[in-house]
Amino acid sequence: MDLSEVKWSTFEYTLQGYVTDFQKSFPNIIKITEGFLGKQEIDSISSSTVIRVHSLYNQKRVTAETRSGKLFSLPVKLTRLKFLVPSVKGPVGTLKNQNPMNLEDILAKYTLPVTVQTSKVLSYKQKGDVMSQDEMLSELILQDTYEEIFLFGHPIDKGKLFVEEPIIIPMYMRELKLAVAMGYQNGNTDKWNSLCGLLTQQVRNQGNTANVTFEEILLLDKKDVNPQEPSYSTIEPIYIDLNEINSDYKAPLDNKRSSNLYQFHFVSELKQMQQTQNKVMPKSPTENSKSIDDIPKDLHNLTLNTVKPESPTVQPFKPINDVPKDLYNLTLNTAKPESPTVQSFKAIHDVPKDLYNLTPNTVKPQSPTVQSFKSIHDVPKDLHKLNVKQVCECLTFLNMNQYIEAFEASQVDGQLVYDLNQEMMKSCLGMNGLNCVKFLKFRDGWRPNLDG
Repeated sequence: MDLSEVKWSTFEYTLQGYVTDFQKSFPNIIKITEGFLGKQEIDSISSSTVIRVHSLYNQKRVTAETRSGKLFSLPVKLTRLKFLVPSVKGPVGTLKNQNPMNLEDILAKYTLPVTVQTSKVLSYKQKGDVMSQDEMLSELILQDTYEEIFLFGHPIDKGKLFVEEPIIIPMYMRELKLAVAMGYQNGNTDKWNSLCGLLTQQVRNQGNTANVTFEEILLLDKKDVNPQEPSYSTIEPIYIDLNEINSDYKAPLDNKRSSNLYQFHFVSELKQMQQTQNKVMPKSPTENSKSIDDIPKDLHNLTLNTVKPESPTVQPFKPINDVPKDLYNLTLNTAKPESPTVQSFKAIHDVPKDLYNLTPNTVKPQSPTVQSFKSIHDVPKDLHKLNVKQVCECLTFLNMNQYIEAFEASQVDGQLVYDLNQEMMKSCLGMNGLNCVKFLKFRDGWRPNLDG
């Protein structure tokens, strides 16, 4: 499939507008024209992504609130986690003789709201946030049920349909815009219908769409909920990591879409950058990888026989100015720039104040010839105009030669002398307390009395 030959609609649709106008004509092909930047990296999609939309995916979910006020969304058909319903008989609730139940059975047996407890001791934290703290997830009050709607399809990249990696686009991505494929630009309807039929047949034979599940437990921000008319399906969720807490260890509990369901993984960037960034899908892990870009993000199916990527032939940059400002397409094999011939500075005063045009190959300035002091009494009280060498001569007069190397390495001249304090002199220049006091008094005009 050559995407350059496809005719796209001139009108950009929102997700809701697209569903309203084209739901009866599924399957069809769309191209994202304005991407979506989610609260988390896992929940973003870039522009130029092309998707063969299969259908709408409806999922019944239930909202649940903790005693601390946290609001969660759980799929009703959650199979990997079960719950206990405390008995309300007697003054104290009990879980004795209770068999764990799944959410679907609880909702069929009890009237909402109902309090449940997880059959395992769980903790959670925001996915991908190193600053997020673990919080306990045990008792929940099931409140409301609602329908979550997704677009369900398969990504197309470089003319290839990735039928083994289904993709879903939730309806809360309201800022997302898309165009719809209207056929071929040359108007060849028969060829277009034949292509669409082949894609449909490919999905039917290899897509494994019947086994796609979405069992992720999500955290909702309560400030996004309208108490009068809650519309949970339009709220962008916060994805969380779950852990099962045992007496002596913490084990991660799977809380992600099934392994055959594609998840968005894009670097969080400004939307303006997203609109020009093309999404590249990994190739099948059964093929030998030709380059590092061909290696899939999921490495579970790689074998010891997977060959190392071949080193491509690249054109090295001659001067550094040939290196493009956009570094996205550079590879590890891009050669280092050759060293251009540059004019060195004779002295530090030859270095311009505007350093923008200097290159890494500019040589260090040569040390100028300076007038040395003959004695400590020749050193002026105002040290601002002293250069590095003259400051080091002062150290010699003060019997502090052991610090000359540190002062030279740090390029301490007369102006920098007045920015030093005792803490800096100890930690950065290695001076002891007595010599710190001695040098600071010297800076303020004191000179040692050496008479007699």
